[in-house]
Amino acid sequence: SNASGAFRVVGPEPGQYMVETQRSGYLRAVQSHTVKPGARTREIRVLLSREARIEGRVADAADRPIAGARVVVGESNPVQELARQLRAGRRESVSTQSDQDGRFVLRGLWPGRALRVEASAETFVPGRIDGIELPAGTVRSNLTLHLHAGASATGLVTDQQDQPLAAV
Repeated sequence: SNASGAFRVVGPEPGQYMVETQRSGYLRAVQSHTVKPGARTREIRVLLSREARIEGRVADAADRPIAGARVVVGESNPVQELARQLRAGRRESVSTQSDQDGRFVLRGLWPGRALRVEASAETFVPGRIDGIELPAGTVRSNLTLHLHAGASATGLVTDQQDQPLAAV
């Protein structure tokens, strides 16, 4: 689009078209439009909504940063999560990794009323925060997910004759 937001598409054949619009800092918009035979001009209006973001950090029980933690956001309710994924046009949840200071930013988020943010890292028990409200276009910041060291277990796999089994 130009500086005033106007755009022009010339020469489409009659038929059904999907118009997809994207811009950094905004949510993707997808619309279906039909071009009828003999049509000369059709006005299309596209409304882009600002993305919402969640910012925070991942730390251990002593409040030391955890680098490389995987942080994921989704709806607390699975049905709402499916609806969210359909609106966003993608099946995978929005995720990121924490930096060396444990900080993370989840971008491109749709608004939600009962969001869940989960963090996981090797050797730690995953942590989560439920019930996060995120109005459209807002930034929820200063979220801290504290992960606790996980227990470890060792064992032995054997067959019925009590012989060790490898590559299980």
